[in-house]
Amino acid sequence: MSVRSAVAGQQGFDDAMEAKIADFERSDLPERIKVALRLADAWLSAPGQISGTLRAQVREHYTPAQVTEMVLSVWKWSQNKMMTSLGMA
Repeated sequence: MSVRSAVAGQQGFDDAMEAKIADFERSDLPERIKVALRLADAWLSAPGQISGTLRAQVREHYTPAQVTEMVLSVWKWSQNKMMTSLGMA
């Protein structure tokens, strides 16, 4: 088990939450969380093609500072995956 997984478990992340996130659009997660997950998915797959609809949803639920923090966190963790896979982290 990774340190990240252990900490997540201590903070309440469990198999049920993992299942909700895996299929978040059909889950009972709050809309605010679904919007954050949509943003993360869009940022990781095609950041230059984020739709106007998603932008509006993000603005409805988050401040510009919160959006900046989310996007930088997603970017940071996605870069870490690359470095880990190359054995450089």
